[in-house]
Amino acid sequence: MRIQSLKHWIKGSLIVILFFIVCMQRIDAQEYKMAKQLPFSVSSTSNVTSITLTWQWVPEADVYKIYRSEGDAEHFTYIGSVGNLEYTDGEVNKGNTTYYYRIEAYTGTQLIATSTLTNHRLQSMTAPMLSAYVIDYSGIDPYVQLNWDPVEGSTSYEVYRYTAKTKAYVKIATIAHSDKVFSFNYMDSDLALNQSYTYKIKALRTNEALYSNTITEKLEPLATPNVKMEANTSYLHLSWDSVQKAKYYEIYRSTSPTMGFTRIAVIENYYTFYTNRVNNACKPNQTYYYKVRARRTINNKANYGAFSKVVSGNMHLAKPSMKASGGAQITLTWKEVPDASIYTIYRSTQSTTGFKAIACVSDNRYVQKGDKIKPNQRYYYRIIAKNEASGVKSSISNTVSAFISIGNPASTSAKASAVNANQIKITWKKATRATNYEIYRSTSKTTGFVKIATTGNTTTYTDASSSLIPKKTYYYKIKPIRKYYQLKFVGSNSNVTMAMTQIPTTKITSISSPGKGKVIINWKKINNARYKLYRSTSYHGKYSLIKTITNSATTSYKNTGLQAGKKYYFKIKTYVTAGNKKHYDGKYTGTLSITTCKSHTKYDVVDTAIAQKKKPYKWGGSGPKNFDCSGLIYYAYRQNGYKVPRALAYAGHSIGKKTATIKMGDIVHYKNHFALVISKKKISNGYEVRVIEAMNTKDGIRENVYYMGENGPLFHKNFIGFRRI
Repeated sequence: MRIQSLKHWIKGSLIVILFFIVCMQRIDAQEYKMAKQLPFSVSSTSNVTSITLTWQWVPEADVYKIYRSEGDAEHFTYIGSVGNLEYTDGEVNKGNTTYYYRIEAYTGTQLIATSTLTNHRLQSMTAPMLSAYVIDYSGIDPYVQLNWDPVEGSTSYEVYRYTAKTKAYVKIATIAHSDKVFSFNYMDSDLALNQSYTYKIKALRTNEALYSNTITEKLEPLATPNVKMEANTSYLHLSWDSVQKAKYYEIYRSTSPTMGFTRIAVIENYYTFYTNRVNNACKPNQTYYYKVRARRTINNKANYGAFSKVVSGNMHLAKPSMKASGGAQITLTWKEVPDASIYTIYRSTQSTTGFKAIACVSDNRYVQKGDKIKPNQRYYYRIIAKNEASGVKSSISNTVSAFISIGNPASTSAKASAVNANQIKITWKKATRATNYEIYRSTSKTTGFVKIATTGNTTTYTDASSSLIPKKTYYYKIKPIRKYYQLKFVGSNSNVTMAMTQIPTTKITSISSPGKGKVIINWKKINNARYKLYRSTSYHGKYSLIKTITNSATTSYKNTGLQAGKKYYFKIKTYVTAGNKKHYDGKYTGTLSITTCKSHTKYDVVDTAIAQKKKPYKWGGSGPKNFDCSGLIYYAYRQNGYKVPRALAYAGHSIGKKTATIKMGDIVHYKNHFALVISKKKISNGYEVRVIEAMNTKDGIRENVYYMGENGPLFHKNFIGFRRI
C-alpha cells in the first residue's frame, strides 16, 4: 500500500516538473524573438581620415551590413559587411561633413534586426608648417625652395605667393597629396632681384582647407666689387675681393674719369685680378681709369651688379725730390722713387745750363768727395729716375746746390785725472771740423811738451806709458787736427791740464776667526797693485809685516798660529812698482781688530783634513802618513779635541746627530764610506757641496764636489745621510 502511494507521488512530481520546463521554454522563446526584432545600439569614433563603428551583439546574427548616408539620414548606400561587431570606414574624405550610419543584422539571408542611427564627422586636419630658403650661388639659376611635412587627411596642397607688385596672395602651384611622400617641396624660380616674396601653403580636402604659416624670402643682388689699383712702370694691376654668386667680372677702361668707358675684358669668377701691361693700347705716362662689375645669368638673362668706384693708374715714375748738404763733402739725398731701379746724377757749375751726367746709382744717396771737385766752389745737381726693365724715365728733379767748406778745426778744452799709479786719463770736448787729435805731455806746465799719441775722432785717451812714475805730476794739452785727403789743418792747442799718478788705498772688507788661533782677512781688489799686511797686539802698538802679496787678484789671507783668545789688530798697505823701485802708498787702510777663538772649531777640523791632501790611502790607516775614509775623519776630529770612535763604519748610525741641513764639518755617511763637508754653495737648482775624503785611488786624500737638489741630496745611490758632531 505504501509502495503504491509512493509511485503515485513520484509520477505526479515528474508531471509537475515537466510542465514547468515547457512553460519556461515558451517564455524564453518569446523573449528571444522579441530581442531579434528590437533595434540594437551603435556607437562611433573618428580620426582625420576614417570613422570607426561598434555595435551591440544580435543573437543568431552571422553577418552585419553597413549603410552610409552623406549629409542626411535618408539616402543610405551599402558600403560593406562584416561578421564581427566593428567596422572602420576609410573611404570618407570630406571635412566638415556629417556621415550617418545604419547596420542590419542577418542570419544567412534573413534580416533579423536593424540598428539605431548614428552619425559622426572626421577630425579636422592640422595646419601645415612651412620652411623656406634661397638657393643662390654661382653657376645655377637662383630659386626659393619651400618645404613642408605631409598633412594627414589632405588630398592636395596649393602654393601661394605675395609680392609688393601683386599686393595679394596668388596661387602659383597645386601639388597632389601622396601617402608615399615623407616631405613635400616646391621650387619657385620665377624671381626678380632685390624683391621680397612671401609664401604660404594651403592643405585641402573636400569642405576643409587650412593655411600654413607665412615666410618671406628675398633674392639679393650681386655685390659691388671693391677694386684696388697697383701701378708701376710696367703694368697697371687691378684686384678686388671675390663677389659671391658672380659668374663673370667685366672690366671697363677710359682715359676720362667720367665718360668713354669701354669693356676691355670679361674674366671667370675664379679670377679676382686683371693686369694691363705696356702695349699699344696702354701707354706709359698716360692716366687710365677703370671700373669693374660682377655678372651672372638668371633664367637665361644676364644679371649685373653695380659698377665699382672708378680707380686710376699711370705707368710712370714719380719726379724725384732731392736735398743737398755741404761741409767736408757734398751729400745728395732723395726719397726712393717707387719702381725706379737706377738714378742718374747730373752736375754743373751753373744753375740752369751745362749739366753733365757724373754717376748712376741704385741707392737714394750720393756723396761727392773732395778728390773730384774743388773746395769752396758751389756745384749744382739734378737727377733722373729710370726703370731699366721698361725704359720709363721720370722727369728731371729739382735743382740743388752745395759746396765743400774747408777750414781749420776749432779749439777744445781738456781735463786730466789719475786712474792709478801708472795711468792718467785725458778727456776733451769734441772740436768742430776735427778728424783727429794730437796729445802732448810734459813734466812742466810751460815747456817740454812732447807728442805722445794721435787719436782718431774720439774724445778720450788713457796715458799708460811705462815711463809714468807713481805720485808724480804730469801736464797735458790737446791739438785738434783736420785731415782732408792730402791736406792737414791744425787747430789751436787746448788748455794745459794736469794730474798726479795715485796709488789707490784698498779697504778691509771683513775679518773673522773661524778656528782656534786663526784669523781670515778679506779686502777690496786694486788693479795692478800689490799688498802688505801688518799686525799688532794693540791699536797704537808696533805693527809687524806678516805677509807680502804680489798678485793683485789675491784678496784674502789666513793668518794661523796665533794665540787663542787674544785680540789682534790688522791693516793693509798697497804698493806698485815702477822699474826696480817700489813705491808705497802713504796711507794704510783702516785698522780692524778681532779676538781669536779660544777653542778648536769645525773649521779647524776641516783645516786639519785639508792639510792631509794627496797623502796615500791605506785601509785601517789613521794618520798621519796614510788614511782610510773613517781614519781621516777620526784624525781630523781628534787633532782638534773632539772625541769620535775610530770605527765609524760601526758607529755611523749613532755618531753625532742626524741632520737634514749641511754645515762645514758635517760627516757624509755612505754605505761603507765617509766624507767630511768643507762647504756648501747655493746654485740655480740646488747646492754644490765640497767634501774631502780618503779614496782608494792613486790620488788618496782629495777634495770632491757633489750636487744636492732642492728637495734632497743626489750624491750617490749608496748615500745614507748627514751626521753632525
